[in-house]
Amino acid sequence: LNGGCRTQGGNQGNFAEVWGVSELECQRRCQRDENCVAFEYSNVELYHKCELHTDAIKHVFPVSGEICRIKPLSHLLSLYLGQLDVDGVANSPTPPTPPSPPPLLPPSSPPLLPPSPPPSPSPP
Repeated sequence: LNGGCRTQGGNQGNFAEVWGVSELECQRRCQRDENCVAFEYSNVELYHKCELHTDAIKHVFPVSGEICRIKPLSHLLSLYLGQLDVDGVANSPTPPTPPSPPPLLPPSSPPLLPPSPPPSPSPP
């Protein structure tokens, strides 16, 4: 999300600041820190700032040049880590492949009809 991470009261909350790391490294540091609930990343002129947030983040305050990412529950972690490629460039996770259609059934034979009664004799 574009903007700064904010707590329920609209404050920044508690966070550790790390300078000079890439967005991907910031994300990885948050992932490894069990107390980190979100990270905020920004470019300040030539410097890169990473904030590892420990207070619950409730919304994002629109600030140009900042992003806020909430750390997902562990079962969603692979999607979270898939949001950046190796160069630290954001990309969308590849959507799952849809399931294959069911196999086609062979055409069925027409139902068998009971035999026709013999023709009636013609009158003389």
